[in-house]
Amino acid sequence: MKRPLFVIGLLVFLSSAAALLFGDNFAAAVSVFLLVCGLLSPLLVKKARGTVCLLLAVSALSMANVLARDLLWMRPVRSLAERTVYLEGLVTEVSYREDRAGYLLAARIPLRDGRVLRTDIRLSSASILPVDVGEDLRGYVTLSETDLSGKYRFHSLAEGLLLRGVPAGIEVSPARETGRAEYRLLRLRQKIRATLRRLLPPREAAMVNALLVGDRSDMGEDLELDFRRAGLTHLTAVSGFHLSLVTLLFAGLLRALGVKKRTSALLSLPVMALFMALAGFTPSVMRAGVMLGLCLIGTCLGKKTDALSSLGLAAAALCLWNPYSALSAGFLLSFSATLGILLLTNPISRWLQRLGLGRKLSGALGVSLAAFLLTLPVMIFLFDTLTLLSPLASLLAMPLATLLLWCALPMLILGQIPFLEPAAQVLAGIARVFARSLEAVAHAFSSLPAAFLPVRYDFVRLLLIVFYAGAVALFFLRAPGRVRRLCALLGAAVFAAGWATAAFAERGTVRVVVFEGVDAALIASGSHASLIGLPDSVYAGRLIDTYCREEGITSLDLALGSTLDNDHAAGAVRLFERLPPSRLILPGTGEYTRALLSKAPAAKKAAAPEEEFTLSTLGAVLTVYPCSCGRACKIEIGGASLLKCNENCVIMKTDLSTQAVIRGDKTERLREDETMKLRTGDSVTTFVFRKGTGGKA
Repeated sequence: MKRPLFVIGLLVFLSSAAALLFGDNFAAAVSVFLLVCGLLSPLLVKKARGTVCLLLAVSALSMANVLARDLLWMRPVRSLAERTVYLEGLVTEVSYREDRAGYLLAARIPLRDGRVLRTDIRLSSASILPVDVGEDLRGYVTLSETDLSGKYRFHSLAEGLLLRGVPAGIEVSPARETGRAEYRLLRLRQKIRATLRRLLPPREAAMVNALLVGDRSDMGEDLELDFRRAGLTHLTAVSGFHLSLVTLLFAGLLRALGVKKRTSALLSLPVMALFMALAGFTPSVMRAGVMLGLCLIGTCLGKKTDALSSLGLAAAALCLWNPYSALSAGFLLSFSATLGILLLTNPISRWLQRLGLGRKLSGALGVSLAAFLLTLPVMIFLFDTLTLLSPLASLLAMPLATLLLWCALPMLILGQIPFLEPAAQVLAGIARVFARSLEAVAHAFSSLPAAFLPVRYDFVRLLLIVFYAGAVALFFLRAPGRVRRLCALLGAAVFAAGWATAAFAERGTVRVVVFEGVDAALIASGSHASLIGLPDSVYAGRLIDTYCREEGITSLDLALGSTLDNDHAAGAVRLFERLPPSRLILPGTGEYTRALLSKAPAAKKAAAPEEEFTLSTLGAVLTVYPCSCGRACKIEIGGASLLKCNENCVIMKTDLSTQAVIRGDKTERLREDETMKLRTGDSVTTFVFRKGTGGKA
């Protein structure tokens, strides 16, 4: 068996993923069956008995590991849901959003039998607690279970976030010097953050902090959206790229000081471990750390390491240590990108050289394309999107990110020495240029119409994944050129037919789209849309604008204000710059009234009356009611209806013959047969109605 470590790692990953997807009963039954087959394999198999027995035993162990993890950790933690318990814990993260504060707590919960249960809990409080990172909380918390539905549930499982809570009597202990490693790491993260804020402007400091340790808490939502839409999120999620840069920079400094190669590799191991701890031991960091650690150990011993075997060992170690990582987004993207780079870079680079590109350009573009080709099916499965321009964006962004990190690391070191502050300021000026250039690249690619395309229908996603898997299989099986061309032609024809069928199925439908955390809903039909509620923040307006770009929406038929005034409509001003509405009905007063009117000079304008009124748009009938939050809007399409009101509404709680109630970012389904929630994910919930069918979705 060639590369046994890679085969074992792949088998551990597949077994863990199957156990997670099909549940505990499947894991128990199949693990027993595989174990029995492994014991009987010497009697049933003539050749390679040891190999068959080993592979079956590894598969059984992987599934049993998932089952044991569920029984010993998940069930005890989830049993605490809907209870008020006493706990103590260290605050590891603090975030603020609108009128709520969030705290990530490494909690210790004493149980009645004397045991102490350790788990992470995300606290949410309407009032800001006087607590900072590194301080202790103790007291009573009312717990509830984290939503573990949908494709993203494994991310919460991998992070250990099964519970969320609301304080019910909390005391804050001031930060104090302790010997706990997590406390010292938190203090070091805080020191890095404070130094970056001192040397760089806030926006650039937040970007460098995200690139260094993966902390995106200070990144503005618009900047984070740019990186996500351009396919550059991997730059702000610490992985092998960041780990290798830091380790190689440290090893290079040692070599420049005359340290031997083996000694520098040995001294680089603790630096790598420290950086992994600062990044939080995420699945992508663990995978990269195992591979790089094996490479450094091989250098110390004077041995060469096989990259595929290292990848297999990293996958096996991570999936056995935390089996829920097998289906987390970080692990899937990191594993598939690394596998693509190892297997496809050389063939793609040679092909690009035959097309006339230079050797260096072919190599750089080959790495981006290789990672893109194997991560694209994962992106389609997890995020329902096609990021077609991400290889080109990565080709431009990776050198900038590399230069930025290499400036930021010595800048942080020099910034701690008072008499070397001028040198740190010089490096800070250079880092500022690289950071702004990186931001410009992300913004430019996120604004292109073809950068981020949705894949809305399940069977289209399935076709994409199946044909990608078939193409990779044909490549590795070295099928004849005629067979590959025939399969490619057949795949393109079937995929085009599936996409055309999806487009035809969408004709004659009206979509009502709700954006998480945004007091606005969008009614869309074809390339036209109507906006109910004016987005308050610039990020909210940009979020709606990005959605319109992705869905091919080119005009707004109506914009209807749903508040008492226009004091919180900054996002609508930004949105109207690109999509001025044909009709504008909004309150007559407010800070942004003049700006809103100026952005739609040709619109038919009307002041929203205080009493109930009705109007129609895009096949929908809108009935607007006065309420405590301003105005609620009942949306009726083909017999079905939705109620849209703002988050702070306290009187629009009656049914009003609705099938669903939309209250800000919360959606309540009331009747399954009339309304279908077609898409939930990426901060968007979409309801689809077909005209003239009595509300049937």
